[in-house]
Amino acid sequence: MKLGLGQAARLKGLIKSWGCDLVGFGDVREGLSTELIHLPVAISLAIENNVEDYPTQSETDLYMHINSSAESKMAAIQKNIVLYLRNSGYLAFPIPPNTVKNPQKFHSILFDFFPHRMAATCAGLGWIGKNGMLINPKLGLRLIWATVLTNAPLTTARPVMETECKECNLCVDACPSDAIHGVKWNRAENPLAEMVDIDACMSQLKSNEKEFGSAVCGICTTICPLNFANYYGTQEKPVKGNGNGSGRGSGWAGSIPLNGFRSKTNFNV
Repeated sequence: MKLGLGQAARLKGLIKSWGCDLVGFGDVREGLSTELIHLPVAISLAIENNVEDYPTQSETDLYMHINSSAESKMAAIQKNIVLYLRNSGYLAFPIPPNTVKNPQKFHSILFDFFPHRMAATCAGLGWIGKNGMLINPKLGLRLIWATVLTNAPLTTARPVMETECKECNLCVDACPSDAIHGVKWNRAENPLAEMVDIDACMSQLKSNEKEFGSAVCGICTTICPLNFANYYGTQEKPVKGNGNGSGRGSGWAGSIPLNGFRSKTNFNV
């Protein structure tokens, strides 16, 4: 059985019916390593992180619960996609969310070869923010991403070419370690190394682990106003702080770790 145009549209519908919130097809051949060049099409997948679906827990427990639940859901979706494509006569290889890294598994070595943000931007699903994270215009950063690489001839989307963050610097101002430099991403220059000081970010995570017992942060994720556009019906950030660069980092580290959305009316970072 071969995958026709009608079946490609059906596949996208099926993926959404399996529980995926965002689905896009992207041509990623220009960014593939030699190990993956035979799989030039990326199916970019995202599931929304919505804490209202989960019981009230400590912030650290909630972070882990959300990711583990979404990871299980994503694994089932990816399995369905792989079976569908292989039964249609095509190759398919799933790359799970970054949070599922396991040095015992073969797919773990592929995270460095193929980042999910490449698939998502090529599939037209979002851009890379100043914090180096994927941002979707409707759901912001409240998403867990995964990818299925394939050689199926799927019609691909127009890739996103540059950031839509414009002059917004909320994540820059909020970072307690000054790790975010405010550099705007664009596909031509792809200045990822200049955007975020990874060493400073990792140092903050280690500090958080000592103070809070978990090496997570999420401040630059939760501060993005696009997180609230759909969820709260406004892009006005329901958080403390002025985001204008004064007193950068002050008052933010005390509520780490964060990754979820605690309250529609009292969102404190």
